[in-house]
Amino acid sequence: MSPAWIALALASTGVAALVNTLDSHFLSRRLPGLRSYLLIIGFITAIVAIVMLFLFPFPHDTGLRIYGLAFISGMLRVGAMSALLYAMKKEDISRIMPLASTAPIFVAVMAAAFLGESLKYTQWLAIAVVVSGAILISFKRGEDGAARFHASSFFLVIGSSVLFATSDVFNKYTLDFISYWNSSSLSFLFTSLAFIVMCLRRDVLRQIAGMARPWHISAGVALNEVAAMFSLVLGFWAIQNGPVSLASTVFNTKPLFVFIYALILGRLSPGFLLDSVGDRRGLAIKGAATLLIVAGIAIIVLA
Repeated sequence: MSPAWIALALASTGVAALVNTLDSHFLSRRLPGLRSYLLIIGFITAIVAIVMLFLFPFPHDTGLRIYGLAFISGMLRVGAMSALLYAMKKEDISRIMPLASTAPIFVAVMAAAFLGESLKYTQWLAIAVVVSGAILISFKRGEDGAARFHASSFFLVIGSSVLFATSDVFNKYTLDFISYWNSSSLSFLFTSLAFIVMCLRRDVLRQIAGMARPWHISAGVALNEVAAMFSLVLGFWAIQNGPVSLASTVFNTKPLFVFIYALILGRLSPGFLLDSVGDRRGLAIKGAATLLIVAGIAIIVLA
């Protein structure tokens, strides 16, 4: 097993965190609603998927079972993305990341039960350390100064984590038979079709047409979606070359990247996101959380 999967997973996570940060900006500041955002994403993703299907043909011996499992994986990912984006529309990204950070726990349990992955106790420790750090770095202090989770999006985000975990486990299985390019193109195709079917409505088209500078905003969404697809390809590549339970744990460092991006954007462009990164005490907590995440990744590398 090549250690290159760790670098791929970290690169995928860094790009995905930037995409999610911009998702939060577009949903809260630029787009009139979630469906208009998903419709634009759907059309962009469909174009890329069609091009990739021609560029990367499937192996001749690929059976219907693999296509079916890839379809299930793609639909699970669509459901997970929709739930997460809807939660982002309702709350600041920093408030939902603690719950989204539980995904590696579900992946590790499912991978052990269904894929036969066996982890060392140090690797289970790494999962626990990274998840703890991700949750800690995502704590949101309320107006009364208390740190707490916001329960309004609890079931949405937990459900999203479970769906992402199940999708990754299905995808790990299919990657034994097809390449990560094949898996990515199928995921893009299923995602685009689902978003277009769900969101292609007259009122949604009117919302998009009524936006200030619709082509300008659509171009920004397009660039963000291209980055999202690049991140997904890197992520599938990492899953193909490493244990899905540990790859998912590396993906879980996303809150650290989100915090860094939010910190930079908060300084360069105040008001770009819904919320700030916090006071000095909050920054100290996030610093401790960063050390936990780095320690967890170090354990994975050394193990």
